[in-house]
Amino acid sequence: YEFVRFVCLFKARVERNYRKHFVALAHGQTIAQSQLCDFFTIVGLRFRHCVLEELSPEVSSDSGCSPGTLSFEACIRAVELFRQREGFSRGELETIHEAFSSFDRDLSGDLSLDEIIAALAWLGLPVSHKRIEHLFLQETQGSRQAGLSKREFLRFLRYTQMYEMENVERMMAKIGSQSGYVQGSDLEAMLLKLGYNVPPGAVLEAMVDVAPGVVSQ
Repeated sequence: YEFVRFVCLFKARVERNYRKHFVALAHGQTIAQSQLCDFFTIVGLRFRHCVLEELSPEVSSDSGCSPGTLSFEACIRAVELFRQREGFSRGELETIHEAFSSFDRDLSGDLSLDEIIAALAWLGLPVSHKRIEHLFLQETQGSRQAGLSKREFLRFLRYTQMYEMENVERMMAKIGSQSGYVQGSDLEAMLLKLGYNVPPGAVLEAMVDVAPGVVSQ
């Protein structure tokens, strides 16, 4: 009973804190969908913009908000979905679930260390075996014989993604110019350091898609 009471009080306190930050951003009873990024930043959630761009209209329509706006309840729902999905988009979740099912060859419902290494290679993630083993042992409390469930595998990939994002931020800080942009050649070098072997043409195409009109080769 005491633990349940503690959880309820903790959730209420978190929600009060969220509401305080929401009110600081709001105009009346809502914020603009574009402000969801600001809300996530203020409450301390690390995110990718593409994920919030997908979440905003989803929670807005579910909560009956006016077009382009989000209520406090919609923002709370966005946080819940973000955490349930471990920061991934719906398309990424489908791919991750497909990878899990494909590499759970013994149909045990868990992925072993070897199966995870194979799954990450299939997903195209350039993570060293040493790093994978380190994260795996964290999840299994040091047991090499254990496996990760689908939920644990999703969280495992979230840690992997966060580690890569930190590396990207460090590299961007080193090569970034005063303008806040990096050249195509710098981006190509950065991807190679991260372990991605991407053709130069593909890098330029991606840059044009992400930032049309501001690409520098």
